[in-house]
Amino acid sequence: MSILRAKPLFNPQGDTDKNSRRMIGGNTTNLNDFNNMKYTWASSWYRQAMNNFWIPEEINLSADLKDYKNLTAPERTAYDKILSFLVFLDSIQTANLPCIAQYITANEVNLCLTIQGFQEAVHSQSYSYMLDSICSPVERDRILYQWKEDEHLLRRNTFIGNLYNEFQEKKDDVTLLRVIMANYILEGIYFYSGFMFFITWEGAERCPEASRKSAISTGTRIPICGCSAT
Repeated sequence: MSILRAKPLFNPQGDTDKNSRRMIGGNTTNLNDFNNMKYTWASSWYRQAMNNFWIPEEINLSADLKDYKNLTAPERTAYDKILSFLVFLDSIQTANLPCIAQYITANEVNLCLTIQGFQEAVHSQSYSYMLDSICSPVERDRILYQWKEDEHLLRRNTFIGNLYNEFQEKKDDVTLLRVIMANYILEGIYFYSGFMFFITWEGAERCPEASRKSAISTGTRIPICGCSAT
């Protein structure tokens, strides 16, 4: 087990030869050189991610207000809890990714983490937009924080959150590996299970715009976590 050192932000003595670049534990200048990448996959990922996300105002959710009111009680419960789950996950990812980036010394990979963190913030805003479209501010707040009271959601969030906190406390190579694996679980299992719930409603025309948003989000997450939505 080795304690990790956060990279310096200003480092004139950093390596300029891409062949000396390391993902972790390198000597980086932090210069974003788009034409000199060691990890060439990062270029295509970056460009794809830039073109593959949505912002809240792009989709009119007025029709979903009527659909939400017509949901059965079990359907509405599922909708509320899954949305609470997803908005928490995006929020904790927004906070977690910069913490990981402090120890990534390949600038092209940090660019990807930066884009992902930005999109997590946009997604969090979008879920709030969805709630603003279907319920009152009081009801919105109740839904947002259901994960704190629902034992199943809290257990899932605690599993991820404890791994994230452990890395913050120890900052060693073992907990970094764990936090990266937790990131994959969050993106590749937790998010997909939530998104697929809404996507299955599309054929039944239940809250179709929420389903559309989830489908777009799922497409965005495929290159992030290396999973398939099928």
